[in-house]
Amino acid sequence: MELYVGYGSSRHAVLETGIMKVYRYLTGKDDAAFCHRVTQALNNGWQLYGQPTLTFDQKRGEVICGQVITKDVEGKAYDPELDLSKL
Repeated sequence: MELYVGYGSSRHAVLETGIMKVYRYLTGKDDAAFCHRVTQALNNGWQLYGQPTLTFDQKRGEVICGQVITKDVEGKAYDPELDLSKL
């Protein structure tokens, strides 16, 4: 069941539990900076989801990593204007 918050046509669905599930896909060069980004997210309450991905960018000559992270956020409704990195 969903509940709605907001005004007029800008209503946003909220799960009955009041918890919003947030999804992010982090990508970047396979280096220490990428690992630090993932580590920072984990220490801010995000959780790893699924397996990491790797691909080779031939033009740049770099291996690119990807990792999905998710987070449950209480008391917030989804809004397309949300800056997910700030949650």
